Amino acid sequence: MAGRPYVERPRGNLFQNAAAANGNGNILDVAGLASVSFQVSGTLTGSIVNFEFTIDNTNWLALQVSNVANGVISTTTTAAGGFVAAVAGLSQVRARVSNYTGSDAITVGGMGVAVGQGPFSNTQLIHKTLELDGTSGKGLINTSGTLFTVTGEVLVAVIAGYCTESLVSAGGGKVYLGVQNQVELFISATLATTIDTGMFWVDDSTREANGGEAVPAGCKDTAITSNIICSANVASVTDGTLRFDLYWMPLSADGNVVAA
Repeated sequence: MAGRPYVERPRGNLFQNAAAANGNGNILDVAGLASVSFQVSGTLTGSIVNFEFTIDNTNWLALQVSNVANGVISTTTTAAGGFVAAVAGLSQVRARVSNYTGSDAITVGGMGVAVGQGPFSNTQLIHKTLELDGTSGKGLINTSGTLFTVTGEVLVAVIAGYCTESLVSAGGGKVYLGVQNQVELFISATLATTIDTGMFWVDDSTREANGGEAVPAGCKDTAITSNIICSANVASVTDGTLRFDLYWMPLSADGNVVAA
């Protein structure tokens, strides 16, 4: 009987520790890793943190990172925050401090995640809660609310809605799940009052509370380039709460998804 494949545990690193001068800091060996996260903290009033990589362990180049909070792509930062970068095929990374200013004290920690098994090893999980109240983008008739902001091209591995507070609509309001210009890409028109607490929302058919739902084809394995939205039609949906859980992976170099 074949053994279970070896999967390396995440690697942690302290790139900078209360740095008070320009400096390269510590490096992280990323051979065999898929991604690295950076957390910049401390005082920055003008100092620059430069994210860099090397393949030959001699020459360093700018490393493109994505701001976890807003999805902005950059290679440097002058403010505290969280960042993530794809590093498959690289040898080492660092977070170099330059343009040191005044009495700044800069700390940069990080974590590297190993390449997994199979084609979806770079899949990431993100959540968004939508509280419906009948206002624009939150259940108002003929409006849409952005759930996830999409950059570049990404693959939706699975997306599912889960109701934590029953939906209310006095006029037979319906909800849809899709993307800009394709409002029913994932889930077509669903009578809001049929979505109650404890139910998964993955299609427009009848569902059961406190049970389970097989995820249909419409809610998985879909390539997109537009923001994911939830829309209301027929009448406003004036109350209720839905949590959306999304497993996704980048297709393009700048592919990224953040909760709106």
